[in-house]
Amino acid sequence: MAKYKIEIPDMHCNHCKMKIDAALREAGERDFEINVEHKVLIIETDNLDTVLGKLENIGYPARKVEE
Repeated sequence: MAKYKIEIPDMHCNHCKMKIDAALREAGERDFEINVEHKVLIIETDNLDTVLGKLENIGYPARKVEE
């Protein structure tokens, strides 16, 4: 598994966080942290494209941050 930092610019509040959390868990993801203040998701996954697609599908386009 690889660890990624994902920027989610349209995430503004705890409701957004709960929606993203539920979508990721539904997709089988368990090892992640959502930070609303910094608008980022830190996730350890083998399925980055699936995660980004899931976020897009629920209205939160996101991109991987290059570190």
